[in-house]
Amino acid sequence: MVLVSVDMEGKAWNWINVPEGCFHYVGTIGLSQGCLHYATTITPVRGDSTLGLENHDSKEWVLKDSLSIHKLFIDNPLSIDHPESDYHTVGIHPDCDTLFLVPKRGASLASYDMRHQIFCNILDLEKGCLSRHLPYVPLFSESLADADGQ
Repeated sequence: MVLVSVDMEGKAWNWINVPEGCFHYVGTIGLSQGCLHYATTITPVRGDSTLGLENHDSKEWVLKDSLSIHKLFIDNPLSIDHPESDYHTVGIHPDCDTLFLVPKRGASLASYDMRHQIFCNILDLEKGCLSRHLPYVPLFSESLADADGQ
């Protein structure tokens, strides 16, 4: 499986292979801090891998984080609703190393801060909530960091 990127004018096309070994699992793609990220579904058996593509030209994915639901549950016993469930990554924060997660069983939205290794529930979703989630991330022609002069 490959990711295809196209420039804003639609003239320059590029492709990048999905990280090796990850194409068997549903993943989420997101841009955070100028780096393309790929996060896999977190399962109690396999855990999760979050990879970053720091250099588009090299097309090499670098492991940014790896986590286990069981480890998270031991560290945060009151935060994790369903330690036996798979967690799907439904979004990646554009400005910090944070994943947004939804358990396969249950109806809650959670976040995981990769830098500080903090997991927390954000809110309970409606009962009967659809299992598919579509995150909205505004598209800007320039990075928000550039707008602040950083």
